[in-house]
Amino acid sequence: MDPVGFRTVFIYALRRQLLDRKWIMVLLLALLVAAIMGYAAIEFEEVMDGAVDLTDLLILGFLLPLVTMIYGTSLMRNEVDDRSIVLLVTSPVDRRVVYLAFYTALVVATCLMTATMTISGWIAYLYQTGPVDGWFGLMAGMIGIIWVGCAVYGALFLLIGVSLERPIYLGLLYAFIWEGFVGALPGGIGEMTIRHQLLIMASAWIDIGTPSGLEGSAEASMALSTLLVILLALGAMVFRSHEYP
Repeated sequence: MDPVGFRTVFIYALRRQLLDRKWIMVLLLALLVAAIMGYAAIEFEEVMDGAVDLTDLLILGFLLPLVTMIYGTSLMRNEVDDRSIVLLVTSPVDRRVVYLAFYTALVVATCLMTATMTISGWIAYLYQTGPVDGWFGLMAGMIGIIWVGCAVYGALFLLIGVSLERPIYLGLLYAFIWEGFVGALPGGIGEMTIRHQLLIMASAWIDIGTPSGLEGSAEASMALSTLLVILLALGAMVFRSHEYP
């Protein structure tokens, strides 16, 4: 590992994402989450159950895969399109280090974005219901599991981004068909989604709302960790072997 090269590429990639105009979309989505959660707050008898369920529905089930898909599939593709990739692949920094730095920057950026959405939604929700004992721990727990999702989804969509010339189509297919439609199906097939494994993992410290009653947190954690390592290894391999014009 080249720490200097990693840090240089990481700062470059993170700056590119944080200064991107897509942040306007993120802020608009945060306002949308706040509006929906604030409006829906009065519909739940169990206040904290409602907050957890809405976070699962809006963030885990929809915005998390959407945001990581948009940023993950376009991150390297943008470098190819504006020819910046040439400087990266011809630099003395190992391509695997470059890939890992881009991945880390992607995870940091999407963690900031999803945390912004989640916190804005909870503020609006609790503004309507009033603070409830234990709310901060539950919100922090949901943000934590969302951040785990950022890491796993980020690895998946970055791999798709370096593997395909038009990665957005496969990204949309996975995010909306597999995670959205298939994940909502009852039975074993619905459990074969990242979202479901995240909920199982969350059940270790969140015992209300959607995660309650789910079992196998340790197994889900192992499955997600294994999947993350495989996706990162495949992505680094593809990026290292790919020829860029």
